[in-house]
Amino acid sequence: MPARLSRVVLVVAATTVAVVMAAGSAVATPSPPRGRAGTGAIPPVLRLRPGVQVTSGLKNPELAGYAVTPSALVTAKATIKIPLLACAPSGETGIAPGVWLDGFDGWSGAYALQYCTNGQVTYDAAAAINTAQTILFTVKPGDTIVVSVSQTAGKSVATVHDLTSGMSKTLSGAGGDATQALVGDGGVTFGGVLGGVPRFKSYPVSSASVGGQPLGSAHPVSVERVKGKTVQLMPTAITGGNAFKVVFKHT
Repeated sequence: MPARLSRVVLVVAATTVAVVMAAGSAVATPSPPRGRAGTGAIPPVLRLRPGVQVTSGLKNPELAGYAVTPSALVTAKATIKIPLLACAPSGETGIAPGVWLDGFDGWSGAYALQYCTNGQVTYDAAAAINTAQTILFTVKPGDTIVVSVSQTAGKSVATVHDLTSGMSKTLSGAGGDATQALVGDGGVTFGGVLGGVPRFKSYPVSSASVGGQPLGSAHPVSVERVKGKTVQLMPTAITGGNAFKVVFKHT
């Protein structure tokens, strides 16, 4: 059953700039295969106002990576190596490494949907067009995937290509109003409730670009996932203009 998207507006001070963020915790999720109903990635809910560049890092209860407000062309692309998860014997946790575009009317993305449910682990490739998620195919730890998403007023497109297995699928649909991109981790919800963070070492992100230019040239803002004052996931510094890692810090 589709879950309802909820948004809460938060105001975060970064240096002397006020940044408006909208926090959501649900996605529209179709009935996925093998009975995994109700599991999905959360939307990229940061709200950096177009044209405002923030140089200090942000903290978010759901997201980790780098946020960008593209000046014109709204696209995001990256290469990601899927990490091995260590599942606890109980509880629901997950990560969603990928690329995301967010607008006031919805979000689109391409990502790996990796999660633990009571000790059982699932690795899928998934994509979403205007908040509606589709499971594309199964992936494995160690696989290298290329994820990309683009949006115009007339069309949205999301692709996951597993370079290791050769599998590739593309979704497309109606356009949207995306004003922000996120490269990194989107988090995972279970029945509309945000899950925790599973244990893993880190995963590398490379060849990352937003708006047709290398991530490091697109005025990126680092985003740490936090629970209260505890950092759960943290992006490393960008190297080579387009690469970084998302590092596990705490469950």
